[in-house]
Amino acid sequence: MFRPLTCLFMATAVAAAQAPSDLFEKAPPEIDRALRERAARFYQAHVDGQFRKAEALIVEDSKDFFYNAQKQRLISFEITHIKYKDEFTKAEVVTMAEMILRFPGFPMTPMKAPLTSLWRVENGEWHWYIDHEQRRRGFESVFGGGGAQAQQQASPPPAAEIGKAPAVPLPNPADLSSLMNQVKATPTRITLKPGDTAQVTISNRMPGSIWLAAEPAAGLALELDRAELGASQQATLTVRAKPEFSKPAAARITVKPTGQVIHIDVGRE
Repeated sequence: MFRPLTCLFMATAVAAAQAPSDLFEKAPPEIDRALRERAARFYQAHVDGQFRKAEALIVEDSKDFFYNAQKQRLISFEITHIKYKDEFTKAEVVTMAEMILRFPGFPMTPMKAPLTSLWRVENGEWHWYIDHEQRRRGFESVFGGGGAQAQQQASPPPAAEIGKAPAVPLPNPADLSSLMNQVKATPTRITLKPGDTAQVTISNRMPGSIWLAAEPAAGLALELDRAELGASQQATLTVRAKPEFSKPAAARITVKPTGQVIHIDVGRE
């Protein structure tokens, strides 16, 4: 395992110790718009390769970290989700970022991956920041600032790291197919007759939070017991065969922000 993959997957981490009211409270439109505009400027500086333009968007106590860290240009980005807390004065911004990654035995590869950044209001404006206290408790941060695990890796040009991240086990970087498929369902094949139900466990092996959505399926009723999964958490999908269920079908669960689609084959008993 080497450093670009460590950086990339650690950057997806999202803190789980927030109250449900914090996670789902909707911000006033003007606050949400202001944060999105500032975050877009921050990420656009990394698309343009003009990192100095990001300086005005960073809190003073995080600037040294930003200056000394390694950086890489992004190809594109899309802000996909924002979690607000502390009465809309702090937030975590989840962004789908596209960048060039280098893997042993593979050519330079464009890949999209979810990144998380931290923002807080200072002097009436949103600013990017590093949570130094969490870093002291064993968290790693971004833009090349790896901890002991990352520092032991060989280091080809690193991927962009934006946000905070815990030190966690990561997938084998030589296996590209594993990178965007760290959410698993067990079992992936079930058999039902009309009126029957079955349960499927969905496990999040990513180091950050994900969101699940069940797609409509002919003859089947799908119900998730939770929509958001933090790192190492599980959800239960209940699959019920409707009276009109007459032929095999597929239950599909979409994972955001990675775009992964989980398929559960449902046979007719």
